[in-house]
Amino acid sequence: MTIQIDWSDRIQAADWLTSMVAQVNVELRNAAIADSRRSIRFLTTEADRTQSVGVKEAIYRLIESHMKQLTLAEGEEEYALKFVDRPITPDPRDFIWPRRVFIVCLGALVGSLLGGVIHLGLDNRRRAGRGTYA
Repeated sequence: MTIQIDWSDRIQAADWLTSMVAQVNVELRNAAIADSRRSIRFLTTEADRTQSVGVKEAIYRLIESHMKQLTLAEGEEEYALKFVDRPITPDPRDFIWPRRVFIVCLGALVGSLLGGVIHLGLDNRRRAGRGTYA
């Protein structure tokens, strides 16, 4: 899985990505721990109730597998999502959208063109009202 954040502040984007991945890992790890503990409690209760040796052995194997999951969830910092490559911050000269200079220049150009068209239209209308075209 590749996650990319496009933002004007390159350092803030890398920090956001790191914190989002950490938050997902914490949420999934806590859910796995709670689920494993709940399952172990239930299976322990069922093992105490049953008299059959075969059923008890099967329940203890299930408890063992949930204990492995619990150990993995509690021991791993990066439980669900692991970084293969840590987030990189692009070079300040790399292209980052939106470029403010480009937007300002484009706005000035469009504004000038629109102003010129409006001026010509109003001037043409004024001349038509006088009846003089030169």
